[in-house]
Amino acid sequence: MVEEFDGGNPGPAPSIAGDEKVPGNTTELERPKNAAPKPEWAEYAARRGIEGVEGMSKDELVAAVNALDAQ
Repeated sequence: MVEEFDGGNPGPAPSIAGDEKVPGNTTELERPKNAAPKPEWAEYAARRGIEGVEGMSKDELVAAVNALDAQ
């Protein structure tokens, strides 16, 4: 199937299911502020591909994200 582009605003790019869970992929994610609550850090870490976030403290989550960023 071919769709014609009329030159108007095509809207947002389609997302690929699971794309945001690729480790290191931060194209759609904004890093939480240091003062952000633990649930925000847990969601961010999980979306970055870090496993076991449910059992981590906020400090452990931040450290895991920092370690991933350092790679």
